[in-house]
Amino acid sequence: MERRRRDADGARAALVEAAAQLLTERAPNSITGRDIAARAGVNYGLLHHYFGGRDGALSAGIEWLRASFTSEHGDGASLRFLGAEGHPYLKAIVRSQVDYPNSVRAGDGFPIGHAIAAAIAARGADASASTAPVSAEAKARAIAAITLQVCYGVFGPALLDATGVRADELPAVERHLTALYDHLVLTKGERT
Repeated sequence: MERRRRDADGARAALVEAAAQLLTERAPNSITGRDIAARAGVNYGLLHHYFGGRDGALSAGIEWLRASFTSEHGDGASLRFLGAEGHPYLKAIVRSQVDYPNSVRAGDGFPIGHAIAAAIAARGADASASTAPVSAEAKARAIAAITLQVCYGVFGPALLDATGVRADELPAVERHLTALYDHLVLTKGERT
């Protein structure tokens, strides 16, 4: 009985990881349930048994990526510029948003926007209390920071290629992008 439980847990985990991997490679609409099962190396019927179908497995895959991102970077309030490598979660979120417009919401596992806006507001010189409303400026700076982070993390290689950035120029480009990101997110005293 214990072995069967371990095998079942292993199959479920393999399906979740396979869905997560596929979401970092392809748009959700191009992923089939059979793709997920094949990548996991398990019987296709198990996908339906554990998740009710492809969409349930993809949701579990996105949640797994979100949890991975959160364990590495916290809730986003202290997120530093990630560079062109970005994070697989950010790439999966963009692919999901393209296939399912308006699918990304803070309450649905994308807490980064609220966390960065609140952190910017809390760092502001005029923030007198943690319950003070977040200003439009802090929200705009958060949107700009997240846009820079996500877009460069997803489209960085294409942007570098399109602009002709050479390998020896990459460190300088990323230093400038990091400085811009820090300017949006950090106070003057926190910038390095």
